[in-house]
Parts: sequence; structure tokens; C-alpha cells
Amino acid sequence: MNKFFLIRFSFLNIQSLVNKKVNLIINLSIFVIIFALSASLISIMFENRIETLESKVTKNEINQLLYTKWLNRSPKIIVEINNIDQNRKTLKLFTEVVKLLPDDDDDETSSLYSARDELFEYSYYINEIVINNFKNIDLALTDAILLSSSDVDIKNIEQEKKKFRKLINQFDQNRYERIKFVDNRNTQNWKESQLYYKEFEKYIQKNMQIINEQKLFFLNFVSKYFSSKRQYYTNKNLEHLNEISDFAKLETRFIFFAFLIQFFIFTILQIFEVTIERERKNEKNKKTII
Repeated sequence: MNKFFLIRFSFLNIQSLVNKKVNLIINLSIFVIIFALSASLISIMFENRIETLESKVTKNEINQLLYTKWLNRSPKIIVEINNIDQNRKTLKLFTEVVKLLPDDDDDETSSLYSARDELFEYSYYINEIVINNFKNIDLALTDAILLSSSDVDIKNIEQEKKKFRKLINQFDQNRYERIKFVDNRNTQNWKESQLYYKEFEKYIQKNMQIINEQKLFFLNFVSKYFSSKRQYYTNKNLEHLNEISDFAKLETRFIFFAFLIQFFIFTILQIFEVTIERERKNEKNKKTII
């Protein structure tokens, strides 16, 4: 009888030990699963935010192509305009020298000097310069809108567009007057032809005024505006990169804190379970003694 009781008691102890281990494994598994789910949810939340910031950084890097393009192109256009003005002055000085050569009978006719070469052909050259600058201005204003980040930017761009349209109207008016003048040409001899070509000086002067206004656009608007945009988007990227770094640190901390909280809960539950198990054993022992 005693032997049977010992065997039964041993079996119950083994069964109790197995149950404890099984419960521990189950609880530990639940702890790991809950921790994994919590870590995944935290990671998803922070990764979504980080991905949004990375998209903004990428967009700003694309914007960099725009403002870098105009910060490189604008000085070149200004230099080209300055060269045109300087070349014009040099050409005038050279023309005056040619007019003083011995075979020059008078100031209006010359076998060496031709008003057609000096003025007529040059007027068409200047005309193409103006048109090319207008194309660059139009592209610059379009890119400026793409880089705009405030109502103030839009307002400034609209003001520049008004100036742009005004310059185009002046150019169209000047071109119309030149075409009309060409259509009404009535020259009978070389001298009259020279006088006719000299009239192109006024069309050149009007286009030169337009070119100078175009120069001011690249100098006062393009250079300043795109420089400010470079500074703005550089600062924005630094802010976004700092936020990404902060979110990455917060993600690690949140996962760690989640682990600590769940580990604390797991420990409390285990202590609670052990306490209950002891109370059960004590009750069983009392009943056995009775």
C-alpha cells in the first residue's frame, strides 16, 4: 500500500513538474509572439513616417537639379549679354576708323564701309539674341513655379511674368515696325540704300534696351530666387535627415520599452501563477493530512 502511494505521489510530482514546464513554455511563447507583434507594429508606424521623410528628401534632391541648372546658366547668360554690349561698342569704334580711311568720300557713302554690314545684318543677330533670352526666361519662370514653396514666391513670380509679357509686347511692336519699314523700302541708288540701312539703328537700340531688361531679370530675379531656393531646400533636407535619425532612435527605444513592459507583465504573471500553485499544493497537503 505504501509502495503504491509512493508511486502515485511520484507520478503526481512528475506530472506537476511537466505541467509547470509546459505552462512556462506556453507563457514564454505567448510573450515572444506578443513582443514580435508589438515590435512589428512599432516598426511599421515609424517606418511609414521615415519613408515619407525619405520621399521628401528625394524630391528635394530632384529640385536640386533645377536650381543648380539656373545658378550655373544665369551667370553665363549675363556674361553673354555683357559681351554683346561690349562687342557693339567695339564695332562702332571700328566703324568710325573705317570711315576715316582715304577712299571715304563722305560720311554717308564708302567703298569700305557698308551700313548693311554694320546695322542691317546686326539687327537680325540682336533679334535672335532677344528671342533666345525670352525662351530662357520662360523656362526659368516655369522652374521657379515648380520650386515655389510659399504665397510670396508665387506673388513674386507673377510680378516677373507681368514684366516678361511687357517685354514681349515691346519686342513684338519693334519687330512689327521693322517689318513694316522693310516692306516699304524704296531706294534707287547706293547712297539711298545706305541711308535706308542706317535706319535700323533705332531697331537695334530698342532691342538692346530689351536685352538689358532681360539681363536685369537674370541678375535680380533668377540669381537671387534660385539661390534662396537652394538654401531653403538644403535646410529642409537637413531637417528631414535629422527627423529620420530621431525616428530611428525612437523606434529602437519604443521596441526596448515594449520589451521591458511585456517582460514585467510576464514576470508578474509567472509569480502570480507560482503563488496560486503553492496555495493549491498547501490545500492538497492539508486535505491529505486530514
